Amino acid sequence: MDENAKTVYECLKSEVTGVHVLWRLYTQLFQRENRDFDPLLERETVVTFWVFRNSLIDEIILMVGRLTDPSKTSGWTNLSLKQLIELLSSDGSISQYPQLISSLETQLTKLTDKCEKIRSYRNKTIAHNDLKTALSGFEEEESDLFIWWKLLSDVLPDIEREIVETLAGLSDFLNTIERTVFNKPTNYEFAGPPVGSNGHSLVSLLKDGLEFRKNIDSQAM
Repeated sequence: MDENAKTVYECLKSEVTGVHVLWRLYTQLFQRENRDFDPLLERETVVTFWVFRNSLIDEIILMVGRLTDPSKTSGWTNLSLKQLIELLSSDGSISQYPQLISSLETQLTKLTDKCEKIRSYRNKTIAHNDLKTALSGFEEEESDLFIWWKLLSDVLPDIEREIVETLAGLSDFLNTIERTVFNKPTNYEFAGPPVGSNGHSLVSLLKDGLEFRKNIDSQAM
């Protein structure tokens, strides 16, 4: 692999690892089967964690969208999987792996299909403010906070499923290169915040703080 392609590959490897870390943090905090909130803590932190959840899922969606972008957009060159394929196609050293490029092209096509809702949400709601999508939440008279939450909640289950499938596809894409060229695949699915500074640690600290406050309040009575 020539230096230009290798640099892009290493940057993409870092991006894919990063989005796996964010997803692991997201699941620790917000997927009910993985978290250990108690009802009182959930009530005390509900609005703050709504903001955290929206911000975190938006960042994950943006990262996935960028990774699956075309090699160029409006004349600008993108750091994307398609860009890497094009660089590898012109890399003479890759010719010894005749099936690699066609395999990557097929995987990218399937991957782009898998994240259709993610890319649509990115384009219409995060990167841009599609008028029809934005106004759809205002058909009923509700508070701004409710509308803001409902717009995401309506599509969140589908997006979460697509993220799981897309992350697996991103891992498979890079591991196709890593197995073929370097003979050293990466377990991206195990990437996550270190123990002691992950989502579970945050919840544990909040619980300790809540318990401390309860003890102080009981002593003051």
